[in-house]
Amino acid sequence: MTNISFFKQILNIIPPNIIQKAVESHSSDAYSKGITTYVQMLSMIFCQLSKSNSLREIEYGMQSTLGDWNHLGIKSIIPKRTNLAYNNQMRDHVVFRDIYYGLLKHYQLTGELSRQKFKEINKKIYILDSSMITLSLKLFDWAQYQATKGAIKLHTMLDYDGCMPSYLFIRPGKQSDVSFAQNLILPKNSVIMMDRGYQDFDLFNQWNNQGITFVTRLKEKVLHEKVRELELNQQDSPNILVDEIIRLTGEDGSKNYPGQLRRLVIYDEKNNDLVEILTNNFSWTAETISELYRARWSIEVFFRYIKP
Repeated sequence: MTNISFFKQILNIIPPNIIQKAVESHSSDAYSKGITTYVQMLSMIFCQLSKSNSLREIEYGMQSTLGDWNHLGIKSIIPKRTNLAYNNQMRDHVVFRDIYYGLLKHYQLTGELSRQKFKEINKKIYILDSSMITLSLKLFDWAQYQATKGAIKLHTMLDYDGCMPSYLFIRPGKQSDVSFAQNLILPKNSVIMMDRGYQDFDLFNQWNNQGITFVTRLKEKVLHEKVRELELNQQDSPNILVDEIIRLTGEDGSKNYPGQLRRLVIYDEKNNDLVEILTNNFSWTAETISELYRARWSIEVFFRYIKP
């Protein structure tokens, strides 16, 4: 069960005027059957923090802590699951969208979402990845992934400043990451870190021409040749084993990306593995590129919190 004191601390950082402005803009408290937008929002936040799996668990969980809810805006009546179901279905989601964007703007202005690392990189930094979410085929027959399994892919692009989502897109689980990335529009002169599932050299060439810097993991068996080696700083970064400029030599690779690329090989002590990193940036230090790729872990933490 979630800790109510911790729960209250989270609610204290949500300015009431942001909620009120969104409610008034959409008249979202009309015909609410006793559950206001604020109470519904509290209930769903409680659901997330307590890892409830059903409306019943939300209702019973909130009932078990009834005495603690008075100071949170729920005076005497804990929302019933039937009323929650009604409001989840009937209340327009846009009011919660506006609350989210209101909070995002508020904390961007206060500087709470400023980056802690890579302050020397005067560019927008994004992290791109996807995560599979299993679904019941009985309820979502359109999401068939295997013979008896349903799934969707949640493609997410996080803004590194605060690690808040800038872009979310849901696609059937069978569709490849590459097919999604080909339709992704990125701001010019931005930086994007991603896993090798999005590797597409024609796309990388387009990004390079737009001034977009990419940092990704190189797939195995990609044919390439060394153009020249770059000097290593073994004293400060002994785990960086190779830093070199390469050219793709495979028929598709050399055709789709005719320019040069930079390849780093890094020893991963935790997993006792060698990681090959590919980028089109030639000016940053090897340590900076290595740390950028490692910063991808932020999106794994994000998925861990939002997935059921």
